[in-house]
Amino acid sequence: MTATVAANGSVYAVGVLVHYEQSEGDPESGPVSTGSTAFVAKWNPTTQRLLWLVQMGSRFRDEGTPAALVVQDSIVYVLGQFDAASQGFGHPVRATGRGDVFVTRLTDHGTHATANWTQPLGYPNRYTWARHLACDGAAVYVAGTTEEVESRLDPATSQWLPRASRAFVAKLTDAGTRALPGWQHTWDVRRGYHEVVALATQRGRVYLATNTWQPTPSPSEPQGWRGEGMLPAHANYRVHLTQFRSQGAGYRIGWTHTEAGQGAGLALAGNALYVTGRADADHAFGHPPADAQDVPGDLFVAKLVVTGTTVQTAWVQRLRGTGHDEYARMPYVAVRGRRVYLAGIFALPRLALDSVVLRNSNRNSGNRNLFVAQLTDAGATSRFDWAHRLGNEHAADFGAFALDGPRLYISGYFQGYRNLPVLLGKQQFLVPYENVGDGVLLQGWLPVGP
Repeated sequence: MTATVAANGSVYAVGVLVHYEQSEGDPESGPVSTGSTAFVAKWNPTTQRLLWLVQMGSRFRDEGTPAALVVQDSIVYVLGQFDAASQGFGHPVRATGRGDVFVTRLTDHGTHATANWTQPLGYPNRYTWARHLACDGAAVYVAGTTEEVESRLDPATSQWLPRASRAFVAKLTDAGTRALPGWQHTWDVRRGYHEVVALATQRGRVYLATNTWQPTPSPSEPQGWRGEGMLPAHANYRVHLTQFRSQGAGYRIGWTHTEAGQGAGLALAGNALYVTGRADADHAFGHPPADAQDVPGDLFVAKLVVTGTTVQTAWVQRLRGTGHDEYARMPYVAVRGRRVYLAGIFALPRLALDSVVLRNSNRNSGNRNLFVAQLTDAGATSRFDWAHRLGNEHAADFGAFALDGPRLYISGYFQGYRNLPVLLGKQQFLVPYENVGDGVLLQGWLPVGP
């Protein structure tokens, strides 16, 4: 489930409702899943009441999987996937490929919501998926990947060719009762070695972050493929940053910028672009002077300053102790003034953020803890002010992270047993169930000041 906090203080969430029925063939086996449908919901944290919930379909026939949402005033946009056909929140859609993307607009009326339109995005004879949605007024942007359904035989060599993959950025214009298709930018990518990781926009500028990496065979499988997190010392990764200048139904590329490492998150503040990710083994992001403490794979946050078509790295801060941590990632970043807020996951015994050291709640490596941190942007002397560990003795994962005025909204999935404490900053929660295998969702607000 993905969630965010709007300016009115309400929590909006998207997820999947799964329908269960008692098995007729074997009553003792218990309920079995008969299908699912996507949903959008609004929750009031003050009264702790669910204000409304809208389902994508009423038949529980795998009616879509939501991936992202954006709230602008009373308008809620939802991005997700669906297979062949869907009721589309009351606006039926049919896929042009084997699986398409959908964008839905809903209007929040306070205690109920209505869906205004659902727009499919897809390509014939291809799988299409997207996890990134950004809005700038009536402009709605989607970024993802599309891939051929089947491999093709090369008549010249009689060898099967890899399925062709293409990445894309697409623009829709919200016309109130319908979505107007805008421009699309697509480019060929190497299947299995490319990932769209972040999308952001402001004032007609669209910023995209993608990762690429080179195949590195293992000794035991010389021709094998090693995925993200499996490459020796996290080598050969590159993060590509691109600015698109959107102009009505057209666009042009403002600039592209490539750095060593894996990108994870983006945040915009004026002409500053904040990037989070993991450091690479062969080069450092921004090429700062060598530091004996640097470890390949360390998490980092960097500030880039954009002047016209020139992009320069202002500073890079590393989070020590994450270089050999296969679970470490930091996809969340938010900015307010000079304060930069970060959130991620670590699994090794300790995480060092300048003088702040966080220790894993379980001494065994592999136990995933969450963390949030604040950094003050002071140019080359930028330092972390504080950091908090979130979690317990069992694995955890993030559900959402958003800046809510003077507070950070945080939700996460925590595994464990009944009455096992979970820390969210200084707030302590108890896991309410006897045994939580897949995790229980907890949410909280962390005060961070004006």
